[in-house]
Amino acid sequence: MYDDCLLLSTRFPQKLWRIVNDCTSGAISWSNNGGSILLDYKKFHNEYLDPNNSIFKTSNVTSFIRQLNLYGFRKVTSHSRDPQCNSRNPDVHEFIHENFQREHDELLKKVCRKASRKCRKDVKRKNGEQSTSRLKMCQFALTKALEQAVEDYRRRKLHQEVINVNVKPFCPSSSHLQGYNYFH
Repeated sequence: MYDDCLLLSTRFPQKLWRIVNDCTSGAISWSNNGGSILLDYKKFHNEYLDPNNSIFKTSNVTSFIRQLNLYGFRKVTSHSRDPQCNSRNPDVHEFIHENFQREHDELLKKVCRKASRKCRKDVKRKNGEQSTSRLKMCQFALTKALEQAVEDYRRRKLHQEVINVNVKPFCPSSSHLQGYNYFH
C-alpha cells in the first residue's frame, strides 16, 4: 500500500488521480474513454479504505462517495454507463467529473471542493445585505437630489416673482410681459 507521506498530505483530487493511474487490481480504474472512473466498492474498500492503512480520512465507502460528491463527481446513470459496469458486476460504479480525465492532469486544479450549504447561505445573505445596503444608499442619494431639486425650484420661482414685482413699476404696460420667464 502507499506509505508515501507525500501522497498522504496531498489534496483529495491528486490522491485520487494517483490511485486511479497506479491501481492494477481493478479496485479503481479509468473508463474505456478515459472520461470517468470506475469504482469497485468491495475491492476499493479492502485495498484503499483499510482503517490500519487508509490514505483517505475515512474507512467507509459511503463517506468516500460523499467526498467524491463534495468535489463535484456525479454517479453515471445506467443508460450511459461504461460497458465494464454491467449487471454481472453490480459492485462497479462509474463516476464522472468534467475536469478529472485520463492524461489531463493539468485539469486537476479545477477540481475543487464545493462550498457547504451553510457557506452558500452565508454568501447569499451577505450579498443580499450588500444589495440592500447599496439600495438604501441609492435611495438616500436620490432623496437628497430630489430635495435639492425642489429647493432649487422654489428659489427660482421666488426669484422670478421678485423680478416680476421689481420690473412691474418700470413697465407701465407690462401686461404683455406677464408670465414671461426671464431665466431660460
